[in-house]
Amino acid sequence: MTQSKTPLIPPISIKDLFAGYDSQRVLNGINMELLPEKITALIGPNGHGKTTLLKAVSKQIEPFSGAIKIFETPISKIQRHDIINNGVIHISQGDHLYPTMSVKDNLLMGAYIFNSNDILNERLDFVLEIFPKLKVLFSQRANSLSGGERRMLSLASGLMSDKKTLLIDEPALGLAPIVIEQIYNTISKLKKENYTILLVEENLDRVLEVADYIYLLNSGKIVFSGDVGNFEKNIDSFNQYFGI
Repeated sequence: MTQSKTPLIPPISIKDLFAGYDSQRVLNGINMELLPEKITALIGPNGHGKTTLLKAVSKQIEPFSGAIKIFETPISKIQRHDIINNGVIHISQGDHLYPTMSVKDNLLMGAYIFNSNDILNERLDFVLEIFPKLKVLFSQRANSLSGGERRMLSLASGLMSDKKTLLIDEPALGLAPIVIEQIYNTISKLKKENYTILLVEENLDRVLEVADYIYLLNSGKIVFSGDVGNFEKNIDSFNQYFGI
């Protein structure tokens, strides 16, 4: 008799989430669940709550109401600085680096949770295999890098931990097409490494290349959720959200 495979626990689940800033409500009753070891894309018009949702999951803002769980643990029971230890890495917009530090030292800062040199070296090997250009730039200061190189370093620094649930906020924002290609090649590699990714992106073509599941957010509400095939079948009905 063949044993059934134990279902994987959703890395992140969100129920009836209302959140925003001060008295301004941005998210209005969000329900969402990440598929383990898949890429879930959160898309929609600019300024409608995508980044706010990521900030709520990583405890950069406190929700007004609702529940967020990381591997079934309510984040209300987790300190903000322990979000990483509980398995989630938030790679935010832009390049939040240490500008006067070298590429190497920025990467090491991303691995501050490790006490073992062996593990540290394993993670360095891993990220440099994904971003071989950073090996060439190892001794350069972060503020001497191009915009695309800084974005790569920011992603690589996030990958220096061994946590495999990533919140990635607009990784291609403001980058040249050739760099965007490199970034999305990297995301495809992470997919093959069984990372769970919540990807915020406005470039619909790129989303359709890598995502398994899509949530469409408009005015702080989910107006579509489904797999990529379902989304593509109905794509004409979503043009209004992208100014097409």
